[in-house]
Amino acid sequence: MSLKTLSRAWLALVLASLVASCGYNRIPTLEEQAKARWADVQNNYQRIDVSQLSDPEKLKQFQDAQNQLSGALGRLIAISENYPDLKSNQNFLALQSQLEGTENRIVIARRDYIDAVRAYNTELKTFPGQLWAATVFRSYKPMAEFTANEGAQTAPTVKF
Repeated sequence: MSLKTLSRAWLALVLASLVASCGYNRIPTLEEQAKARWADVQNNYQRIDVSQLSDPEKLKQFQDAQNQLSGALGRLIAISENYPDLKSNQNFLALQSQLEGTENRIVIARRDYIDAVRAYNTELKTFPGQLWAATVFRSYKPMAEFTANEGAQTAPTVKF
C-alpha cells in the first residue's frame, strides 16, 4: 500500500469521525424522538397528525379541545357526588378508574412530548446545531409546545 493511499484512508477515517461526532445527526434524531413522543400523545388522544406539529395555532386548537374534554370529565365526576347510588355502582367506579388512568397516560405522554420538543428546539438554536439548521437542515422548523391552559395556576377546590 502506498503512502498516498494510506494518507487518504487516514484522512477519510478522520473526516468520518469528525462528522459522526459533530452533531450532524442530532437534529434529525431529536426531531424523530419528538415525533415518536407525539405518536404517544396521539395514541392516547387519537386526534391530530404529525405534519401539524410546527403550526402553533393547530396545536392550540387541539389542546383547547382536549381541555374541554378534561373539563367535561371533571364536571361528570362532580355531578356524581350528588348521587350516592351512582358513586357506589361498580360500573361507574370502573369507568371512573379508567378515566383516571387515561388522564394519567395523557399527562405522561404530553410531558414526554414537551421534553422531546424542548430538546429539539434547543438544538436548532444552539451551537453546533444552529450551524446545521442554517445549512443542511433548513427545512427543519421548531415544533410547537403545549402551554398551560388558563386557570392551571389555580389549585382545584376540594369539598368533603
